[in-house]
Amino acid sequence: MDQWFEVFRIGKHTDSAGNSREWTEADLDLIVSNYRAEEHEAPIVIGHPKDNDPAYGWVEALKREGSILLAKAKQVVPEFAEAVKSGLFKKRSISLYPDMTLRHVGFLGAVPPAVKGLADLQFADKEIPVVIEFGEDAPAQEPVQPEVPMVSKAEFDALQKRLELFESRFAEMSTQQIEDKQRSNWLNREKLSFQSYLLDRLQFGTITPAQKTQIESLVEVLDGFTFKSVGDQGGYAVEFSEGKTANPFDLLRKLVDTFPKQIEFTEVATGANAGPAPKEKSPVEIAREAQNYQEEMRRGGVNISISDAVDHVIKNKE
Repeated sequence: MDQWFEVFRIGKHTDSAGNSREWTEADLDLIVSNYRAEEHEAPIVIGHPKDNDPAYGWVEALKREGSILLAKAKQVVPEFAEAVKSGLFKKRSISLYPDMTLRHVGFLGAVPPAVKGLADLQFADKEIPVVIEFGEDAPAQEPVQPEVPMVSKAEFDALQKRLELFESRFAEMSTQQIEDKQRSNWLNREKLSFQSYLLDRLQFGTITPAQKTQIESLVEVLDGFTFKSVGDQGGYAVEFSEGKTANPFDLLRKLVDTFPKQIEFTEVATGANAGPAPKEKSPVEIAREAQNYQEEMRRGGVNISISDAVDHVIKNKE
């Protein structure tokens, strides 16, 4: 058995975990640079031993010549060297740790020679090694930049599924947050618009202050409804029955629009001694006085609703 012998070459090979990849000259250089016999002297073995098979020699050093990885052997058992020269071991394998450090060189293809007195191997691996086989007639392949697998294929697939699940849940969460924000903004705009509408109806006399308060209480109940997006304009509606949806603010407007005028903002004097009728206050004036009264009460430390302020103005009008 020659002192230097071929143990690996570049090309496409499949490891013991079922992963196929292209091995390049850069990979061989990394294996060579990582090998330190003084720290871990890789044994020459038969097959794929785990921890107690005999060693038939030892790897003293590694080097690369072109596309070939060579090992320098020492202390090779003569019977084993003779079996190799006889062509009984035409396939070889190398076992690598995840950091690309050589674990052992294995010879495959024949029954181990009978050699007495060989010491058993004593591996104490905490990491799962990767074994790659190749034969003497294995053709060299054009190298490509490798991606060294640090986990098994099963572990990688499990991690990939977890990542996809996380990305899916994150996307759903982000979409839901955007939808909730849009729905909240729409609801606030509708409330402000409807509040202005009620104030207009109050000033016109279609509703009374008491009715306005009751309708406003009904609007607050809408916060507990589930609004669904409808149309392409960013609108929302409530599903009242299967397949039927409506904007509740529109329904309330239609209801209030059916109310007759209930309040007259003028006082009519009758009789022969009736003087000129007092000047009628317009709805705009009443609303302005109500707002002034509300602000006056607030400065005095009392908060009242606009409905109560309007009621006060109406009751105290001249």
